[in-house]
Amino acid sequence: MKRLDLSGTKFGRLEVIGLSGISRHKDGRAFTEWNVRCICGAVFPVQGSTLRFRTRDVCNKCRRESNPPNFRHGLRKTREYENPKNNKYYRYGGRGIKFLFSSFEEFFKELGPRPEGFVIDRTDNEGNYEPGNVQWVNRSQSIRNSSRCLKN
Repeated sequence: MKRLDLSGTKFGRLEVIGLSGISRHKDGRAFTEWNVRCICGAVFPVQGSTLRFRTRDVCNKCRRESNPPNFRHGLRKTREYENPKNNKYYRYGGRGIKFLFSSFEEFFKELGPRPEGFVIDRTDNEGNYEPGNVQWVNRSQSIRNSSRCLKN
């Protein structure tokens, strides 16, 4: 099979500078490694398929530096972190309700860790998640405050 020459090709912030070699996976399949240079100057080898399928387009150092500060707090898998990919997100972000804390750290400082059995609640149900409008409440209180239970 003819190997695709990626030399000189750019993938995001990475530019292929030459062939590094042919390596093998543990199961014996061969793959091509290419030496790449990031815009920061870092040079390292990357599998050709990783480049072609765009699963890698920046070095680790630049990836860490380019992540917004809200994603570097290390608390993404905690109970306090609200995931925008949640299937109920349409009820909050979809309604125009915004997270107006400048960072997750500010949010965490305002509320502290979530007590067992409690959920986040907004004092003003139509207001945003912002300083002074959030609190921890038990689930029954949260249900009473929800938009489904509020009478017009």
